[in-house]
Amino acid sequence: MKLSKLDFNVLDMLSQKMGKSFYIFSSQLFEENYTRFSKTLKKYYKNSHVAYAVKANYMPEIIRSLSTLKGTAEVVSNFEYDVARMFLDGRDIIFNGPVKSESDIEKAIKEGSTVNIDSWYQIELIQKLSGDFSRIELGLRYNSNEVFSDCRFGFNYENGDLARAVEMLKAIDNVKITSLHSHYSSSDKSPSFFEKRARKSIELHKELTLTDLQTVNIGGGFMGTLPAALLEQFGGVQHSFESYAEVLGRTFSDEYGEHGPRLVIEPGVSLVGDTMKLAAKVLEIKEMHGRLYAVLDTSINVLNPTRSKVTPSCSSLSSSDNGETGAREYTLVGNTCMETDILVANFKGNLSTGDFVVFDNRGAYSNNFTPAFIMPQPGIVTTEGKVVKQPDDIHSILHTYS
Repeated sequence: MKLSKLDFNVLDMLSQKMGKSFYIFSSQLFEENYTRFSKTLKKYYKNSHVAYAVKANYMPEIIRSLSTLKGTAEVVSNFEYDVARMFLDGRDIIFNGPVKSESDIEKAIKEGSTVNIDSWYQIELIQKLSGDFSRIELGLRYNSNEVFSDCRFGFNYENGDLARAVEMLKAIDNVKITSLHSHYSSSDKSPSFFEKRARKSIELHKELTLTDLQTVNIGGGFMGTLPAALLEQFGGVQHSFESYAEVLGRTFSDEYGEHGPRLVIEPGVSLVGDTMKLAAKVLEIKEMHGRLYAVLDTSINVLNPTRSKVTPSCSSLSSSDNGETGAREYTLVGNTCMETDILVANFKGNLSTGDFVVFDNRGAYSNNFTPAFIMPQPGIVTTEGKVVKQPDDIHSILHTYS
């Protein structure tokens, strides 16, 4: 059953098997996003590649789509690595992150993954493991105050840690540094910020004499397509895949021509954010303290587990054609007993019990970030009508307890 459009009747039908709240996911939209970013980047620099950041959403259906596209996954834990390996070859995985055990690193090297070293103890593990391999190709994560002054991951350039880490790895005969990696958790989404990141990596490629370098990975943090209600809260400027690809591609092609190292980017939110919606039924309308409260069968832990200050983009679907006639202002609240469970402080519309409120852009840091607090997680159904996650229940939540 393909969901050609979302209206009240479709949501009401889905709620019969999915419960009063559920996610709706479009694998087609994810595949379009990934393909568009990849093709656009290659237009400006052919030797480039897009690696999907699995932490944004590790849902198996997404990794399955990634496999169909012959794409690459970027992971930051052994758990994410194992999820990616369900569908991808080890050679199609980039293993980042500050915590990697000896067995994690050994497994990833054996399976051909790119392992980006992040910490001193990881270098010690490489020294220990080096005798078990004839050749080890590794990446190295760095950070630079010149680019972004508030990053604790990787080896800092300015204090000399990066140069020291390079020398330690070069001292191991069978270890080659083939990748230089950086990533910054910044609110700056401008293409110029990514250009700055790229230029610093190019500079370090030369300065550190990384003769075996094959890849320059500048990480993620790109802006995806946003609805107007969200875009206004991000300065009103929609940065496109084209704008990022052009500045990055031209920076690399100007420096290296057609024969430089591979340019890798690691988008997550920008690929998956707009691929999923959350639908929640209105359970009750309450009036008190001079306000109208609409109680929805979802919670702040589902809608906004990261506690972002951004007001969600949402709309309502009703069984009756009441439109905006007599629109009123509601506070949308969740299904927990927490006073702080406020979904939207000021929602304008005409709501009735049984209506649905649909929240946009719920593909990233949503189902994979939601705790089983008071209420179980909702299920996920695709726009093709396929259930890819059942709603959680007492059995799925408690089966690891004794």
